[in-house]
Amino acid sequence: GLLIFTPEDEKFEIVTINPGFILGPVLVKSPFTSEQIIYKFMMGKFPGIPKMYMSLVDVRDVALAHLRALTGPANKRYALSTDTVKFNQIGVCLHNTFGQYGYKIC
Repeated sequence: GLLIFTPEDEKFEIVTINPGFILGPVLVKSPFTSEQIIYKFMMGKFPGIPKMYMSLVDVRDVALAHLRALTGPANKRYALSTDTVKFNQIGVCLHNTFGQYGYKIC
């Protein structure tokens, strides 16, 4: 393979944070992936529910991971997950909470 050498003064450190499906309070108005999935559930926009599992993580834990990444070891990857559920369980939870308000949740 091709070897590329980078001068020391051009190298940088990086930390990668890979969260699962992010749940929790929303502070931004711009759309993001996890929010779009909840929106599609709430508006009945899924033509079907895939038989798959989702790893979940609280947005506050994601924020804490970003803060710790600033002072922790560099050149690391962190996968964030606190629980794993079947995808349809997210819809069931939303239905049980918001179905009474007229939402046609898949």
